[in-house]
Amino acid sequence: MVDMPVIFEYVPRDTFLHKMNPLSKLVMITCIFIVSSVYWDLRYLGVLAIIVAILYIVSKTPKKWLLLALPFGAYRFIEACILGFALADPKYYKVLPPEVAGKVLLQIGPITLIYGGFLWAVAYIFRIVLTMAVTFMFIYTTSLNDLIKSLTSIRIPYFLVYISVVALKFVPEFLRMLMTINMAQVLRGWSLKTKNPVKLIKKAQPLVNPFTRQIIHYVDRVTISAQIRAFGAKEVRYPWRIRFTAIDYIIPLVSIVAAAIALYLLIRYNMGLI
Repeated sequence: MVDMPVIFEYVPRDTFLHKMNPLSKLVMITCIFIVSSVYWDLRYLGVLAIIVAILYIVSKTPKKWLLLALPFGAYRFIEACILGFALADPKYYKVLPPEVAGKVLLQIGPITLIYGGFLWAVAYIFRIVLTMAVTFMFIYTTSLNDLIKSLTSIRIPYFLVYISVVALKFVPEFLRMLMTINMAQVLRGWSLKTKNPVKLIKKAQPLVNPFTRQIIHYVDRVTISAQIRAFGAKEVRYPWRIRFTAIDYIIPLVSIVAAAIALYLLIRYNMGLI
């Protein structure tokens, strides 16, 4: 039986990112993560966003993945707004002049939102979107088989490799499981359509009950699989060797140099701060 395609899963495509070695991609996205995690200036985050957007489009990663992540983004947006209100002291900002950072944009009773706090909140959300886009791009363009071979080739402990693979397969497997159960129940004439919240909970039982049992069964299988592998019992040797192309060397090298320059400018001149 052929598995039905689901979101947040690798799909083979003819792009240069799909052809790149997973280790090279890991170096590239790690550099992006590092820069995006320490920079707060929206101008530089905008430059980084353009680079990520180009990579996202070239890799043909589905745009709907980002749309499906909007609920999480909305939650983090509320969190960012709360934190932005909390940063109401101009002394928190190293680059903006105090009179600019302290400009009041909104005041609700004792709660004040200043210009610096607003920039911080927007940058906070911007960084989350960048992180999600890069993560989705890596998942979409990286085969688990290639990832396993690459990680084991550099002597990553195999129990860590196993954990990484299980984590990457967790969401797709659960979504596929949920879709299968939903399809089976629909073929039996089941429908979840109702405006009554009490009836909605009752009508969801044919979906929730088997899904819960499948989750428990899945966790048991993973636990047993981890136990029978006898991690650490003896040294494991792998027969494969990883080959790198020119692009597998060029892109990580450029990424490391760019990240190093960005960090130097941040530490030396406070570039990227607000």
